Amino acid sequence: MQTLRLRGIKRYVSGGRTYWYFRPTGERLPDEPHARAMRVLEIQKERERFRTTGKTVYAPGSFDDLCDAYLRSDDYGRLALTTRGDYRERIDWLRQRFGALQVSGIDREFVVALRDKLAAKPRAADWMLQVLRRLLYFALDRPSRYGLQHNPAARFKRAWRPSASSNRPWTPDEVAAMTAEPGPIATAVMLGAHLGQREGDVLRLTWSQFDGDAVTLRQSKTGEQLVVPAHPELVAHLERLPRVELGTIVVGARGRPLTGNGFRTLFQRRRAAAGISGITFHGLRHTAAQALAEAGCSEAEIRAVLGHRTSQMASHYTRRADQARLAGAAVERLVGLSKKNKTGAKVSKTTRKTV
Repeated sequence: MQTLRLRGIKRYVSGGRTYWYFRPTGERLPDEPHARAMRVLEIQKERERFRTTGKTVYAPGSFDDLCDAYLRSDDYGRLALTTRGDYRERIDWLRQRFGALQVSGIDREFVVALRDKLAAKPRAADWMLQVLRRLLYFALDRPSRYGLQHNPAARFKRAWRPSASSNRPWTPDEVAAMTAEPGPIATAVMLGAHLGQREGDVLRLTWSQFDGDAVTLRQSKTGEQLVVPAHPELVAHLERLPRVELGTIVVGARGRPLTGNGFRTLFQRRRAAAGISGITFHGLRHTAAQALAEAGCSEAEIRAVLGHRTSQMASHYTRRADQARLAGAAVERLVGLSKKNKTGAKVSKTTRKTV
């Protein structure tokens, strides 16, 4: 009897349990050996059929089929340009591994195993689960096509939790170091430091939103429509850049918009090259709030620039600025009193000598 050898089967252990996957597609295989072998043969026949026909045909109800449908949907089209790029990168990663898997076979254990596989990179794990969650909600709205009864990727706690100091304000030296080398990072940092906007909103800014004096934008998180006057330093920086009217202000080496993932990679490289640690792009939002507060701006004025709906962050920095000003005034008075007392003591001593 000839023994059938099946190639491409991968064994994966997580949480004391063994999972089997078909390596070329990432599909999870049945635990029972015979059923596992039969499914591998089916996949291999499907892949051979696709190769011989030369057509990109996705098995109905498969994860590949779901991804293809989602990428052609209005749900995907309504996402912001940079967000679509981020989603596309992660969808491509997922379908390379799980494309042939039937969506109806995705369960909670599968999602937990995926999260555990990415445990060393908690932010990446959160992003991947977010994209998978959206895909599965899309499938959930089409039960006859994908046979999904609930979303197994729902209600997962975030793996990454920022520390209290992770988004701290930057120092002037840190801003100078990160803007010393011309390029997309320098431009993004200038925009972030002077406009106080979030990373995604900065990356989406186009030249048509800058009229030479101010930047007009709608915040993606809050929906707030803002008109923020541009600081002269920011205007001078932007005037040195090549301008494409319909293009984004921050572009990559080929003059194309940057995805969030691509931007963060460049940001980390520039930060490492500058020998800086402990700063995030979001920290520039706090940098702007702190600078405005130290300039004597009110909470309402800071909120108008940053687009905050509440005064929590603005009041935090106005209180700190007020405290610093009051403390400075108090110390100046103390120093003045000390000088006055010393002068008085000298005068008194001189008078006694004269007498």
